[in-house]
Amino acid sequence: MGEVIFIIGLILGLIVPFLFLTGAGRWFWVGTMSLIGGIIGGSEIISTAVTGMTISRHFWNWSLAHPKTAWIVLGALALGWLNLLVHLAWKLLTKKKA
Repeated sequence: MGEVIFIIGLILGLIVPFLFLTGAGRWFWVGTMSLIGGIIGGSEIISTAVTGMTISRHFWNWSLAHPKTAWIVLGALALGWLNLLVHLAWKLLTKKKA
């Protein structure tokens, strides 16, 4: 059940917000985020079929064996997403026209 909630959260957080955009940009964003979601979903299916574990389970097992490095990886992921958010908000933050 946790996986279902996770998938719903990804869709609500990464795809639905871009439906507020208008014009062609909307569909490029929705398409990009949908493609990313599809790649992750496909990877989950292939990983489970080949190894019996999801990609999340692989990370969890690895992170327990390498907790310091796992925190570095998680921190890098957080920085990457924060960088994207700042990039998208930059014009709002600086009030400069594109």
